[in-house]
Parts: sequence; structure tokens; C-alpha cells
Amino acid sequence: DGPARTFAGQFQIAFAIPSVDEPLKSMPVYDPNALRKEFEAYWNGLMAKVAAVDIPEKPFSDLVRNLLTQCLIITLDGDTVRYGAYFYESYFGIEEGWPAVALAQFGFPDLAKRILRTMIKPEFMSKGDYHHQYRNGLDPWYAITIGRLLQDDAWLREISGMAKECADWTIKVTSENKDPNWGGTLPKHIYGGDVGMPAYSFYSNATCWRGLNDTAWLCSHLGESALAKTYQEKADAYRKRLNELADKLVDRSNGVPFLPMSFDLDTPSGHREKEPAYAFLATHTTS
Repeated sequence: DGPARTFAGQFQIAFAIPSVDEPLKSMPVYDPNALRKEFEAYWNGLMAKVAAVDIPEKPFSDLVRNLLTQCLIITLDGDTVRYGAYFYESYFGIEEGWPAVALAQFGFPDLAKRILRTMIKPEFMSKGDYHHQYRNGLDPWYAITIGRLLQDDAWLREISGMAKECADWTIKVTSENKDPNWGGTLPKHIYGGDVGMPAYSFYSNATCWRGLNDTAWLCSHLGESALAKTYQEKADAYRKRLNELADKLVDRSNGVPFLPMSFDLDTPSGHREKEPAYAFLATHTTS
């Protein structure tokens, strides 16, 4: 409440916010400079193991290292896999495989495989799960991609049973769908992770096609030629069907083709054949 004071020179102010799981009886004394050095030494040590990234512009090289640290952060909780580094603290089974692929590319094969071993646990692959359709396609795709990057046949054999189960499910449910308009695709389910309305999903179908297609490659690579041929024929027919639907559903009325990601929607306001084109995507003006 006294008179205002002014200070000359430079000062360093450190704020210590302890992360605790029970009440503190006293405030620990922290040396912020020592903590920063410890933090930097830990992450610089990990980054020293990263495959070399030859980018002339240092900011871009630093960006790659920063993104890799984000990938590594989600592996710090044992076998728990996070949707993002301090973004979603839950598991969805959608994008979690991309960090695993990046870690396989940049020299962390054991961490990459640890992420996928969690993702393909039976409880996460259950067809009773809300997210099961795209997990069925994405998980084989991620797992096979990691094996191809690492040239690791032992890993590919380890995950081959899971990949075949997913491929067989895709073939079964798409062949059972006899709808006169939308047959040959996955059954109606959720539109996406955050949109629970019943609909056909181009995204889920695309992921399951890719999982089936890559499982055909896997079987061929492992010497299972007959099964590889069957899977590839089914994958090719599935892709042809999705291309037919894309041609049927694409909206060209505004000059820029718009492909709806959902179709045959049961919305709160009634039925829609397809998701309408968005009124706004981006703004671009020329003079």
C-alpha cells in the first residue's frame, strides 16, 4: 500500500508449481536453474539418439525434434497410450498410431512397438467398442507400417494374427451389407469419434480398406500366397465399390468437388442422403 517503487536492471523470477498427489506439509526449496539443466539434459540425451534430420534451416530441424518430443511424451506412462501430449488424456484409437510410426522412423523401435502392443489389446479391439470400425482398419495399418519401416519380420509375424482377424471382419460385414443403395460397405455406425449420429462413414470404410489391402501385402511377404491373393482381390473390389460411391455422392455444384464423409445420416432433424457441402472452408482473394 506504500508508494510505487521502480527497479533498475534485470531480474529473474521463478515460479515453482509442484506436481503432487497428496497435501504438502511444507514447500520444498527448488533451484530453478538446476531443474532447467536437468530437464534439458534429459531431453537432449534422448534427441541425441534420433536419426539424423538434414534440414538446412535450423527452425525446421528444431520443429522435427519438438514433434518427436511430443511423440515421446505420450510413452511416459508405461503401457498407457494417450491421444495427445497433454491434450486428450484418454485413448481413442485413431491418431495414436502416428506417433508410433514416427518413433519407428526416427530410431525408437521398441517404443513404437510398445504403443501398438497396447493398441491391439483385445479389450481395445472389441467390436462392442464405440470406436471399433476405424480401429479395425487403422491398427493393422499402423502395425504393418511399423514392421515395414523396421524391416522386422519377427514383429510382422507377431501381429499377423490380429491383422487377419481384422481383415476377415471387414470382408464379413461388407459382404453382409445388402442395402440397395449403400451395400458393400461397413454397416451404419457412428460418423466419427465426436459425432455419434448413425451414418455410413467414408473415413471408417477407407481405413478398413487400407487395413485389408496392407494385410494382403503382409500375407504375401510372409509366404501365405493363397490368402494374400484372396485378401487382395477383396481389397480391390472394396476400393472399386468406394470409388463408385464417391462418384455418386460427390457434390460439384459449387465448382470445387466436395466429397461428404458421411452418408445416409439419421440426424435429429430427419434423414439426409449425405452430408452437405460446408458453407466455408477458407478464404482466398486475388487482386
